[in-house]
Amino acid sequence: MRIVVVGAGAVGGVVAANLALAGTPVVVVARGEHARTMRASGLRYESPTGTQVVELPVASSIADVDVAADDVIMLGVKGQDTASVLNDLRSAGVTDQPIVCMQNGVDNERQALRLFPNVYGMCVMLPADHLAPGAPGSSTSAGTRMASTTCACSSRRHSKRRRSARSRVTTS
Repeated sequence: MRIVVVGAGAVGGVVAANLALAGTPVVVVARGEHARTMRASGLRYESPTGTQVVELPVASSIADVDVAADDVIMLGVKGQDTASVLNDLRSAGVTDQPIVCMQNGVDNERQALRLFPNVYGMCVMLPADHLAPGAPGSSTSAGTRMASTTCACSSRRHSKRRRSARSRVTTS
């Protein structure tokens, strides 16, 4: 199994760095100067414990990644780029691989579920910044820690909760 991080900026870059440092095979998809810098010099990961250079395979497009059946795709792109990235994943042959949305916003998982059957929301609690091309960073007083949990809610529970909330709204 390999993790494919699409969007290796602040959050995606820190997640990719931590996974790679833990020994997990990771490939990142990034654009422009960020991709060129990581290819030439590695991903420079800055944290309160120091700076590490993490060597990772870097692709400029998901089409450049030979996605395997047991790969896991993690989306770290901005919400406005979700639809185009999902279409790129579909065009690249992604079908049943798990898609993990580690993005801000409330619509990413719904968009992904329109095209893919195995979609997961990930709640990321991570102080991260994109410091420079090729250099994401994380800062926390307790040292470097990747804190994430998966958030799994069935649509039935969601619908029930929305109906319940609407029923409490009163007008005067």
